[in-house]
Amino acid sequence: MSDEANAIEFQGSAYNRNYDAARGILPGYYDKAHKTDAGKDFVLGGILQPEPEKIRKGATIFRFSSFSRAATGAAYGVWWISRETAELLARQALSEHHLVSMARQHLAVPDDWSMMTGVFTATLKRPLRAFGGVGGLVHQDPPAQKGGARKGAILPGGTELIGTAKDRSMKRQLFIPGLSKVKDALDIAAIQTVSHWLAAFNRGEL
Repeated sequence: MSDEANAIEFQGSAYNRNYDAARGILPGYYDKAHKTDAGKDFVLGGILQPEPEKIRKGATIFRFSSFSRAATGAAYGVWWISRETAELLARQALSEHHLVSMARQHLAVPDDWSMMTGVFTATLKRPLRAFGGVGGLVHQDPPAQKGGARKGAILPGGTELIGTAKDRSMKRQLFIPGLSKVKDALDIAAIQTVSHWLAAFNRGEL
């Protein structure tokens, strides 16, 4: 029997469902304006080529979220980053605002998906399984209402950014299904604002 707390999410039909979810194939994640020759929806977001991986007990992972001290449910969302990815982002960040801007680009997260004003830090008490990889292309449309100021934007994800191939390939994200069912697998600290998280991370406290 597998040691990973969420191993059942990688068995049978659950594997296919979660693999598709890792690629961004979920209700609401389709761009209805684009169709392939086969008439299917053009999928945006998610991981380009998800690869199954195991996260060891004792590892620390991080999750950007909209900051709220009551955001307990958001702590068990499926999208996380490893310490290696966090280190690459933090090392290049000139400020907390620059960090959020880089994270949006590398992880391909439009602001209407998450404000990314806070960060959860979690330590694994039990091993977990995940799908890992770099983010895919996301098109962020301007607001539908009149007077919307935001212009359409392309968030290219980890493979399209300027930098070395090593930098691009390392900015990976993790899709970890089933966390809400195995909450005992994580020791999650209270959410911190991005500025407090970045300062603590750079001091080596996380």
